[in-house]
Amino acid sequence: MKHLLIILISILLLSSPVIGQSSKCSTEKIKRMLDSEMSVDEIKQVCKKSTKPKKKSTSKKLSKPEKVITVKESSIPKIDIPKKPLNYSNKFDGGVFYSNWGMGLQGNYFYTNEILFGGDIISYTKPIKSSGTYVSLDGEIIANTYEGYARYYFRGLELTDGFFGQGGFAIRSWNANFDYVENSTASKVGSIKMEWSPYVLVTGLGWHKIWENGVSFSSSMNGVWGGKMKIDYEENLYQFDSNTKTELEKLDSPLNLVIYVGYSF
Repeated sequence: MKHLLIILISILLLSSPVIGQSSKCSTEKIKRMLDSEMSVDEIKQVCKKSTKPKKKSTSKKLSKPEKVITVKESSIPKIDIPKKPLNYSNKFDGGVFYSNWGMGLQGNYFYTNEILFGGDIISYTKPIKSSGTYVSLDGEIIANTYEGYARYYFRGLELTDGFFGQGGFAIRSWNANFDYVENSTASKVGSIKMEWSPYVLVTGLGWHKIWENGVSFSSSMNGVWGGKMKIDYEENLYQFDSNTKTELEKLDSPLNLVIYVGYSF
């Protein structure tokens, strides 16, 4: 009978629990309370006192803060300002040059940024002496040149700012005399006289660069127009072969390469 009462009380307690609560009394505990002569109502009151289930404490691992990379952007946009091209107006340029016509001095004046007026002078004298078995050669080459020209610079071409076209006029005093002398008798057996046209037109194309420190460099290839060469052969006892004459005729110098180095101020 007591056992049945215990079962009934347990079923009663389990069948009507308060939501979120659970009974604290086990079967053994109910048995002890009955042995102590507690009434059913008292047992129910005792067993209905419950505690809310303890929440499982879950410890969340703190995640490491993510590294935030901030990119600072300048509030003022960066603007590439193109360099202002140099203006050469009213500047002078002078230096030395080497050419097929010889070495000389050159002077230039920039009338505007695109137009230049210039001139150069060459004074060249070279003695020629050679000895052979039977005949010796004694002669001299004289080449004096005075040239004036104008240039136009194509500044609008971005990649070739110093590219220019040139035209001018040259006065040349060029002549060469060679005497062939017999070694045994010291008598002249032949001679060659060469003369070039004194007035020629000169045109060409070139490139000119002036750095900020004033150093100036240019190179150009010029063509000669209207130039002629005259050769007179005097053959007494000496005959000039055709190969010699052909080589001499190549000295007409229709082209002239000029390399210039100077300073702009």
